[in-house]
Order: sequence, then structure tokens, then C-alpha cells
Amino acid sequence: MQKVQFAVGEALFNEGDPSDRCFKIVSGNVEIRLVVRGMMVRGRAETIASCGPGEIVGEMSVIDGAPRSASAVATEPTECLTFTEAEILDILQNDPQEAMAYVRTLIKRIRQGNKKMALPAGRQG
Repeated sequence: MQKVQFAVGEALFNEGDPSDRCFKIVSGNVEIRLVVRGMMVRGRAETIASCGPGEIVGEMSVIDGAPRSASAVATEPTECLTFTEAEILDILQNDPQEAMAYVRTLIKRIRQGNKKMALPAGRQG
């Protein structure tokens, strides 16, 4: 585990990148952005989640080994702790409080995604 800092607009990681670590936000804010591909919209980044202190980002790729499914960008000065796959798996297996914080983060993201999908086209927000 190590501390890292990001300036406003700096990417923690980009969609498609390989993954070697995830980030727990200590202070600041990070937007999770996904490039929208389709007939009507081409290549526009859509914010799918906003994450703050205590939340983990980038964990999916660390755990499953797939390329990053989205980008993460600091929207204010942000400090994070980084974790390797072995470190995050150890925390999830041995620290129930941290494991629950992770589960809450996943639930929040699913609810945000469900809410966006339920809104009529043009009324996203």
C-alpha cells in the first residue's frame, strides 16, 4: 500500500489499460467515466459514478484481470491509497468492515446505473 496524489483532471487510470492496482480515496473526488459508443453518440465520455472518501475504484480489473472497463479522473485534488491484487484480496478476506465498505460501494454504483437506465433518453442526470 502506498499514498498517491492526483491533480484536478488527472487520470488514475484509463479505459482499456491493464490493471495492477486499485485505489481507495482518502480525500477528494473521482469520476468514473465510460466512452459511449453507438449510432447516435460516438466517443463521448459519460460519467457513470462519482466517488469520494472511503470508496474504492479500479478494483474490478485488479480482481478479474481484465482491462479497465472505464476511466477514473480526479475532479478535485485527490489523495488515494493504492492496493495490489494480493493486498485488496487480503483486506476483503480478513477485514469485515472494509469488505462491507466495498460491498456498499458496489451497491451504490449499481443503483446509480439502474437510475440512469430508468430515465427517458435526454433526461440523464
